[in-house]
Amino acid sequence: MTTLEYALWGAVGGGCVEANQLINAIQRTRTWPWMQDSEPKLGPFIFSLLLRVSLGLALALAAGLSGQISGEFGAIAVGIAAPLIVQEMAKRANAHTDASKNLPSTGSAG
Repeated sequence: MTTLEYALWGAVGGGCVEANQLINAIQRTRTWPWMQDSEPKLGPFIFSLLLRVSLGLALALAAGLSGQISGEFGAIAVGIAAPLIVQEMAKRANAHTDASKNLPSTGSAG
């Protein structure tokens, strides 16, 4: 697959998640969700959509270019899972940072 294909399929995955969430919100509110006072307005909804699609695009692109995925379905799956991937990576980075704070200093005595 080309660089552009990884990116586009990842964006499709992010868009699939947003479409599913919109379907659920429409079923819950029985109207456009942004028309309800208890729901985000249209502007934040669109911004959220753009963030989710961009996140899916970026992670599928990175995974594809590093050889972690090889096909369209894999790129879509990374796009769908992108928020969870970022969340888990952040948890592990924080755990690593917290653990390194407890290590003894290795400064040289000179």
